[in-house]
Amino acid sequence: MKRILSKCAQLWRLLRLGDGAALRTTVQRWLWSDATYHGFAVHGQRVPVLAPTKLAFRLRPMTNHDVAEIFDTAGLDGEDLSMLLARRRLWDAGFTQAYVGVTEDNRLCYLGWIIDGATQRRHLIDFFAGTFPPIGRTEMLIEASWIPPWARGNGVMAPALNALARAGARPDTTRIITFVQDTNLASTIGVMRSGMAPYITRLEHWRLLRNSIEWLGAPAADDVPDVVVPVPVLIPVPAPALHAVVRYLPTPSPSTDQNHTNEVPT
Repeated sequence: MKRILSKCAQLWRLLRLGDGAALRTTVQRWLWSDATYHGFAVHGQRVPVLAPTKLAFRLRPMTNHDVAEIFDTAGLDGEDLSMLLARRRLWDAGFTQAYVGVTEDNRLCYLGWIIDGATQRRHLIDFFAGTFPPIGRTEMLIEASWIPPWARGNGVMAPALNALARAGARPDTTRIITFVQDTNLASTIGVMRSGMAPYITRLEHWRLLRNSIEWLGAPAADDVPDVVVPVPVLIPVPAPALHAVVRYLPTPSPSTDQNHTNEVPT
């Protein structure tokens, strides 16, 4: 019921904003659509430290004071608007373990969530209704990354995900997971540069407001060995974007500088 009310709230916001294109896109997706998402993972104790990017920023927990700026819809339409409103749904639904990237001039350049299997497992299942695999107590999900249009093209995604993974990992965290749609090449590159490797695949089907999920390569929730090595993703449909990334993407180079601008403050 909470999920249905949340979707109704999302549609109401789109109606109030008067964005017909975003409203049509959202409704069309819920009525009849198919999508493929690739899951990536890294061991919680093996997250590399990346070098700074050209846009210097630091990661910190999001607060209520950030809501107006990070969820500002001015100038957004279509898919960008729908994506940002979907992230607002997460915040309103009580997923408050969110982080923002803050530049040197105090602008917010990134938004992302940590969903911890030890504390938020039930909330994840209730809200997403099977959209994600059941995560174990020693697993963590990074979800709903968002980069405002003005900050794109500056290499923000990789160091932000990397810093977020290190911020959320506990001493017993064995696996950190995130998902990217197969059509999003830029985010795929950012995820892999952050230190994550292809892991599982999710096939999502919407039919008349009902969705069904197929998983390929997903382990049981608590079937987490002591040492987790991400396995190759099983791709049931052509995924040229992912193949291209695997061919040319360099391996992240570890950095010994623990005080660079993307480091999470302690």
